[in-house]
Amino acid sequence: MTEVTKRQLAEQIGCTKQTVTKAMQGLDLDGHVVRRGQTDYFDEYAASAIADVLAPRFAKPTDLGSKDVLLELLDHYKVALADSEAMRRADAERHAEELERYRSMLSGLEGELDDRAAMLADERALNSELGAKLASAREALAEIKAAPFWKRHAIAVRALLPSPGESN
Repeated sequence: MTEVTKRQLAEQIGCTKQTVTKAMQGLDLDGHVVRRGQTDYFDEYAASAIADVLAPRFAKPTDLGSKDVLLELLDHYKVALADSEAMRRADAERHAEELERYRSMLSGLEGELDDRAAMLADERALNSELGAKLASAREALAEIKAAPFWKRHAIAVRALLPSPGESN
């Protein structure tokens, strides 16, 4: 059973002796800490418990090792970056194709809308023409009704029937 001093434990964890003392006070380590003179000695259980409490706060950066490990890690990141770039390009191409498809749909809809607008303009012109003919027919009918009965036939022929050079 090995014993560790407060200073040794603090150096291993990477903190101060005072931090180890505060962590020790928060744990129930009776029987696992021995004081000899002015030095506290921790058994393996106490050292492990204190290290578990303090390790997340004082985690040391891991040793990355040799140059080969770093190069391997660099290669891994280069491959990941290339994969990410390829995925981004594929997404961009897919979005460009989708955008082109929507643009062609939009131009088709615009053409259909233009056709319908032209049809509507033709119908408005026809309605206007028919409205004018209806107004003319109503005028003629009112004139026929107002005329004496022996003149109605001549007025009706002149007002309602087309003249010989005119077509419907």
